[in-house]
Amino acid sequence: MAVQSPHVAQRRPAHRNRLVPGSRLLGPDPTAGPVFMTYGQAVQRDAKGFNIAGCGRQIEGHPAMSRAAEKFFEVLSLEPDNISSHQNLGTLYLAAGDFVKALEHSEKAYKLDPRSTEAMSTIGAVCRQQGNFQVAADWYRAVLRLSHCETTALNLAISLINHGLQIKASDPKGAIRCYREALVNCPSNANAYYNLGVSYAEMHKYDKALINYQLTVHFDPRCAEAYNNMGVIFKEQENLEKALKYYHLAIQCNPRFAQSLNNLGVAYTTSGRLTEAFEYLARAVSVAPNYVSGSASH
Repeated sequence: MAVQSPHVAQRRPAHRNRLVPGSRLLGPDPTAGPVFMTYGQAVQRDAKGFNIAGCGRQIEGHPAMSRAAEKFFEVLSLEPDNISSHQNLGTLYLAAGDFVKALEHSEKAYKLDPRSTEAMSTIGAVCRQQGNFQVAADWYRAVLRLSHCETTALNLAISLINHGLQIKASDPKGAIRCYREALVNCPSNANAYYNLGVSYAEMHKYDKALINYQLTVHFDPRCAEAYNNMGVIFKEQENLEKALKYYHLAIQCNPRFAQSLNNLGVAYTTSGRLTEAFEYLARAVSVAPNYVSGSASH
């Protein structure tokens, strides 16, 4: 079973990306299917295959999982190439957060059965947890070529979005391709629409940005960042009435959203409504004393 990642907001000067933290991109980019990732590159492995004496059976802090693992190891002691036991151990270790052992057993299952969607899904999940989003996407694509599953499609979309966030600074068009592919697999994914909006806004393609922000709030009506960013665009276009409308929608979703509170203060200052400006700037400072407004375009 694939493990999903949390969504954590990352503040940017004008637009906000919801970013799942990850490490540098690693691994190949398979075209005809997943490339087998050799476990021996990470740890020493018995050249003849599975070596039960060298494998830890206990899953620390998870007694029920440990008991289940013992049963699978008993099977493997009699039948070292038992695919189901390796698959189940991969799933157990993934759930316990032991990615090295999860990868070991899932790779063994994949070697024994290259059409094992469970093994491929677990390998994809390990890659995703390690921040190797491009490789994770390759494995999820391989699963979908064999069997369509909504959970796998969602995991692929999440991996693509996060890979897009990894590369957007150096390859903004590549990031957009990632977000679009995510939407092919998961058409209601608000996060993909949101990040498309961010990318288009940063390219000053405001019409496309607004369309994607509107789709974001259609699928996630509580997304304060999307409302805020629409307000930013309308202020850039000198449409203060609409800017104020969307900033207010943002703080309806999140009354402690310092960026929108600050933006309201700036917008009211621009329109000469200094009483309201002071109110919202004071609120921004009260919820985020270290928040500093760099410019009126925030």
